[in-house]
Amino acid sequence: GAAQSYIFIGKTQHDLGASSNQLLVAYTPYCFFLLMLLSPLDTLLPKKNPDIADNAIIWIMERMTFTKSLLVIFSGCIGLLVSLSTFLLIKETSPLTYNIVGHAKTICILVSGVVFFEDKITSKKFVGIVVALSGMIWYGQIKLRLRKESERGKKKPDVEQSVMLDNLNLEASCNNEKMS
Repeated sequence: GAAQSYIFIGKTQHDLGASSNQLLVAYTPYCFFLLMLLSPLDTLLPKKNPDIADNAIIWIMERMTFTKSLLVIFSGCIGLLVSLSTFLLIKETSPLTYNIVGHAKTICILVSGVVFFEDKITSKKFVGIVVALSGMIWYGQIKLRLRKESERGKKKPDVEQSVMLDNLNLEASCNNEKMS
């Protein structure tokens, strides 16, 4: 799901020759209307806690304050900045690099939880961090090697472009199978 959306963002941005700001302005209204259509589905969700309002509309009518409204607006603005940074990073690097950065962010969150909030590190978390760090280091080594080889004049294909091509070929073959 997420990796395919990153590839789609990168491909769309490249095909249209759009800047990150243009892509953000074009995509935000779609997200807004999609959320406006899907938000009422909140009323259909089961209520797990009796202290929680039946749905978002009732919660807003009963408990929304000016401060909470400002926090919601602030959160939305931060969400726009996250989307903008996503588009900028994918345009300048690739969907694969963006995915790697996302894993680095997750590791930072886990480690800061342990350091600042005395969160317990389970063996599962530890193994996850080690595997993710190993993958990032391996990816960095491949990128450095490819950069050095291309600087020496050996034009070898970029790993990220190869991955994008493989994903596009896989999608095309899946689409061809569906048509058959």
